[in-house]
Amino acid sequence: MNLRQLKSFLAVADELNFVRAANRLNMTQPALSQQIRALESELGIILLDRGTRPTRLTEAGDYFQGEARCIVNRYTDAISGARQVDARRRSWLGIGFTRSAMYSILPSVLREFSKLHPEVELKLYEMLAEAQPEALRLHTIQLGIGRDPLNDSHLKSEVLLRERLVVAMSSTHRLSKARSVDAKDLTDEPFILFPKDPRAQFHDIVRAICSKAGFIPYIAHYTAEIQTALALASAGLGITLVASTMTAYCPPKLVYRALKTSDKGNRSSLVVLSRPDERSPLTALMLELLRKEACGYVSRC
Repeated sequence: MNLRQLKSFLAVADELNFVRAANRLNMTQPALSQQIRALESELGIILLDRGTRPTRLTEAGDYFQGEARCIVNRYTDAISGARQVDARRRSWLGIGFTRSAMYSILPSVLREFSKLHPEVELKLYEMLAEAQPEALRLHTIQLGIGRDPLNDSHLKSEVLLRERLVVAMSSTHRLSKARSVDAKDLTDEPFILFPKDPRAQFHDIVRAICSKAGFIPYIAHYTAEIQTALALASAGLGITLVASTMTAYCPPKLVYRALKTSDKGNRSSLVVLSRPDERSPLTALMLELLRKEACGYVSRC
């Protein structure tokens, strides 16, 4: 499959007539028909109902039309953006982040950065910390902001925040009236873990806390998103552990309680990752703003 085939298909989808589409593309009608058949053969589906007048899109063809248009538009945007960067008319900064960063320092930093450099396009990618090293290596992003990422000797890492973990539970939970909860009190509780990824370091932190308290946690649910975990907790389907910054997010019938452990193992770190060879002034400024906001955040808390 190539862009020429996609553009040919889109022309036919727009015109619903091979002759008009061929004229629009400045090619012969047989050559256009051959391209469309080659595309259908590669996909293994029929995109056009040729037995009708005018030609109609099949149900699969109607769906594929929207997807193909997105691909072609993204390709066009990518070329335009690259040319602007090359001509130094446009700068960009790519940042990967885990969702919990949006509940602490990241919004303020992005706002401040945009005030200082309104001409810079911020490309923001919500992604797991475990996916950020690869995105950095591929130069999709210049900075990754993740929670408890795996150690990677090929990347620079810097801890921005070290946060205590708290227990999120339903307001009707038997422990909800306590000011704090001892880890041992969670022995028989169903746990809700996130993110739903076997590589997630956060799982190991939760299991380590339970192990030191003398039990293996019963994992009742895995969720992809932290909000889903909190919603299940508020519904009384289990408890979940989250960083203390999440207490700013408080859905109905959900409460947070401090977690007491025998050591300081109930900590989660928000870390910024970058490539060792990163020299961009924009990246340096973003790092400076992150450090400054992190310091202020700690003092406020």
